[in-house]
Order: sequence, then C-alpha cells, then structure tokens
Amino acid sequence: MSFRVVVPASSANMGPGFDSMAIALSRYMSITVEPGSDGDSANAQQDQLTDGRDMVTYAMQYLADSVGRTLPPASVRSRSDIPVARGMGSSAAALVGGMLAGNQLLGEPLGNKELLQLASHVEGHADNLAAALFGGAVLAVPVSSGHITVELDINMELSAAVLIPKQIGFTTDARAVVPTQVDRADAVYNASRCALLVHALSTGCPELLGDAMQDRWHQPYRSALYSHMDSVIAAARGAGAYGASLSGSGPTILALCHPRKSATVAEAMKHAADRHDVDCSAEVVTIDTAGAQILGLKKRSNG
Repeated sequence: MSFRVVVPASSANMGPGFDSMAIALSRYMSITVEPGSDGDSANAQQDQLTDGRDMVTYAMQYLADSVGRTLPPASVRSRSDIPVARGMGSSAAALVGGMLAGNQLLGEPLGNKELLQLASHVEGHADNLAAALFGGAVLAVPVSSGHITVELDINMELSAAVLIPKQIGFTTDARAVVPTQVDRADAVYNASRCALLVHALSTGCPELLGDAMQDRWHQPYRSALYSHMDSVIAAARGAGAYGASLSGSGPTILALCHPRKSATVAEAMKHAADRHDVDCSAEVVTIDTAGAQILGLKKRSNG
C-alpha cells in the first residue's frame, strides 16, 4: 500500500533557546512512497542547497543501515513549500520525513523517540527535528544518552507572521559569527528568558513573550549578516506581535501573535524590510500541533 509522509516546517531558537527550542509551522514537505516499484527515485531539489545530498533518500538509507536492514524497492517522490536555507527547518523536515518513510517501509522497527535520536546524529542538534516530528513548541535538551524532548503546552491563542527574504542564509555562515564563549551576564540573561518563555507558553501569559523572546547569545552577532533583522523585529512588536525573533539561523523573522493581529504584523514586517531593500515576502502561518503524519493513500492496482 502506498502512503504519504507530511512534515511541518519549524522555527528554532525562538530568541533565547539556542539549539534547544523550536516551534512547528504550517508549511509542509510531503513525501509519497509507492512500495514495490523497480528501484527508487526522489525529486528533492529543495534540499540540494543544504549539503548537496538528497536528504530524503539519504535519511531513508541512513535509517536502514542503522538497523541493519535493506530497503525494499519503492518509488519516492517529494514536494515541499518550506523555503530552503531560510531558517525554517527544511533539512529537518527532509530528515524526519525520510526516516519516517524508511521506517514505514521496513515495518516500523523504531519508535519516534529512537528516530529523533538517529536524526540528531545527522543534524547535530534536535530542536527543529523535534518540532517537525511532534509538532507544537518543544524543548530538545542534549544529555549524555542523546536528547530529552519535552512537548510544551501552548495555552493561548497563537499564530505567527513570518518575513521570508529571498536571500539564502547558510547555517554554517550564521554559526561562524557566533562566539564560542559568552559573558556570564549574557548567559544569565538568556537562561532566565528561556525559563520565562516556557512559563509564558505553558501558563497562557502572552504579555510575557516580548521579554521572553529576547536574546544575547546569537542574534546580536547575526544582525551583521541580516541588516533587516532589528528593524523587522521592532516593526512586528510595534504592530502588536507578542514577541519576535530570528527564525533559526535566519534570514527569516518569526513573530508570534494573536490570530487577529497576525495579518497586520506581517504587513508591518514587510514594510520594514522594504525600507532595507530586502526582496522578501511576508505571510501568516498557523502553529502546527500535529507534527509529522503518515497518511495512507491507496492500494496499488494489480490491473
């Protein structure tokens, strides 16, 4: 029986939660698998900008090798409306989708927690992966045995406005400008705001998000790469967003809003970016709470 894997986009960090927090958004990668075909193929051009590999079929094979199994013949086709190299988790979606597809083909030898640990070996951190897999807002905390993942309750009406530049932002470049050591005062600043961010989401205190999404670890340094960042964040807050931050390693900007405010916030973000001559789009997305899903399609016809 053929099946389809659908995986959401994600926005990591949410300000202070560097490499440890993320939220799933309503843009999607869809992978259709038809078992029994001769060989396999994938159309995954959207992933080629990450590291030159087709991440969907790479993830499928990585999983098969990890469990000591051989993938059966299958046709694999992928489509995505997640922008590549924009800080919206395109590579994480491809990894999660490919591993779920491979796991399904092999009769599900691994559970979701094991899949997350395996995917994090490839990605290097688990924040986007956890959001893509489980949906909603997540904490992904590295420990000696892998990662502890906590799905956070979102006890408020929440949507997002995103400002998506056409400019590509490579993670390697964005990490290169971030210092490997931080000042103690900055460490305390971010640690307290991570705690406040979890508290604000889980207890339904949106008025705290403005302070909770502030950061001193990575955004001040990445602003040198993205001239629009500070202005767009300020415009989002001025238009009524609860809080705003760089999405992952950028250049996309995420603003969390009440659903009634999100269109106004998106428009304000676009105007701010235009003043910096940034070629971009701004749109409203919802928070995806379902995470990755495997959907049955239809049995192959014998005729």
